[in-house]
Amino acid sequence: MAKTILDEHQAIAAERQIIAILQSPQGRELGRWFLTEIGKGDAGNMPQLKKELFDIFSRKINDLYAAPRPIESTR
Repeated sequence: MAKTILDEHQAIAAERQIIAILQSPQGRELGRWFLTEIGKGDAGNMPQLKKELFDIFSRKINDLYAAPRPIESTR
């Protein structure tokens, strides 16, 4: 088993944050995509849909952390 980075408390906090995100208007829109895929019969291609969405999410995280640091106001 691979060593985890998050401790138990952090994993619980992350799970709660993910639930909050999925319950937001944007998260509910993603949920509709999943429901549409499931409704295609034989659960559509849920693994592929999840992979594509995860790939997009992963790229956006990489973009965020590769971006220049915001300039902080000195006022």
